[in-house]
Amino acid sequence: MKLLLILAATAAALFCAVEGKLVIGKHYSHRQGGDRTATVSGPTRLSAIKFDNDMSRYRIEGKGTWAFYEGPDFNGKPSMVVTGPKGWTGVPKHLNDKISSVKLVRMN
Repeated sequence: MKLLLILAATAAALFCAVEGKLVIGKHYSHRQGGDRTATVSGPTRLSAIKFDNDMSRYRIEGKGTWAFYEGPDFNGKPSMVVTGPKGWTGVPKHLNDKISSVKLVRMN
């Protein structure tokens, strides 16, 4: 039984490392309801998770490349493209609180 638990935990850790996840965060402010984070693993309209135009930092778990868009439907050229893994990083000042959609564009 212990071996099964160890194997399951190892598989889960490897899956997370390979899959690639994006963790987004708001900075602390009364208008935004305080500090909050959310984890996404695929194309996400940030309005669906109450982060539309409120993202101020991000972290990439795994080796994925993520595209960040100012529009809600991944339209046009991405405002920024970032490859992980990457620890907590602030959104560039000119894009702070302006990102509306994100998607994983490549696994490295």
